[in-house]
Amino acid sequence: MEYFYRKWENTTTNDENLQYVLPSADRNSVLLLLHNDKLAGHLGFKSTIARIRQRLYWAGYTHFVDRWSKRCTECQKRNQPSHHTRGQMKTYIVGEPLERISIGILGPVTRPYKGNTYVIVVTDYFTRYAAAYEVPDIEAQPVAEKLFEELICRYGLPLQIHTDQGSQFTSDLFIQLCKKLHIDKTRNSPFHPQSSGLVERLNRTIEDMISKFVAKHQKDWDQYLPYLMMAYRVRQHEKCHDKYTNLMTGRNSYVCEREEYTPAIRPLNIPTETTRQLIEFLGANMPDVSDLLDVEPRAPSPMRQLLNKEPPPEDVRSAFRKIPSSPITRKFTGYFFH
Repeated sequence: MEYFYRKWENTTTNDENLQYVLPSADRNSVLLLLHNDKLAGHLGFKSTIARIRQRLYWAGYTHFVDRWSKRCTECQKRNQPSHHTRGQMKTYIVGEPLERISIGILGPVTRPYKGNTYVIVVTDYFTRYAAAYEVPDIEAQPVAEKLFEELICRYGLPLQIHTDQGSQFTSDLFIQLCKKLHIDKTRNSPFHPQSSGLVERLNRTIEDMISKFVAKHQKDWDQYLPYLMMAYRVRQHEKCHDKYTNLMTGRNSYVCEREEYTPAIRPLNIPTETTRQLIEFLGANMPDVSDLLDVEPRAPSPMRQLLNKEPPPEDVRSAFRKIPSSPITRKFTGYFFH
């Protein structure tokens, strides 16, 4: 079977990718994977297009994805038209990950089987990286413990934490925790959640994603939360055109781009069946370093001389044998005769 690829250059990042030309018979399966799957999260048109554009191509794929998104039953039940009115807002400038994070509380929601009825939502202002942690209640102690164990111990100390004026964030316990860790603590104005617009908008996105997968009894939402948060983290940043998790971890992350739709490419015909064949291939095709430097080669080490010696006769077993263990005996002995 022959596979066709298309070379595509991103004019924003100047990156070149090979896009697999997808047959028409596989397009519905790809959209089910990249839009409807729980690792895709029923995200919008731009996120789905960005995922397809990294690895796949077919003629008219933007129109196909737009029509798929508009006809998605779960998206029609939940999504609502966005209001384009904009107020006067002040931009808070950040320059590195974890310089400023925002924390909010989502809930109460339907009590699941595990008993957690609230979700602590955390997002980073620089990378837009997000995390969500389930808690049974929102008292000061469980919230502080969850943030310290899951956020700070895993990602490090943020320079500034911005929250609302909830009692769990204004308590002496949380304030003393920030002072001990030398974290600057800021808060919203009273009855003005717009100053935490980043995490408030994230709460709505999480609610939309969960509602498209949860059952009628709504007691299984905590089973989908880790998958949907992963789907959110690998979406593409609209400003810098990179994934949130890439900006946070510094490496590329693949989730929904599975190998059945992207056949592997082997650019070089190198024999890699065994390590010995690879070493012989490299030794025959690469010049000696001493020839390049025009110096005399150094004498081989005693260990190298031992490895280069001729093997013993066939009636000699040169492999070492392990003997029964004991506190005072040697672990191995060798050169046994028949």
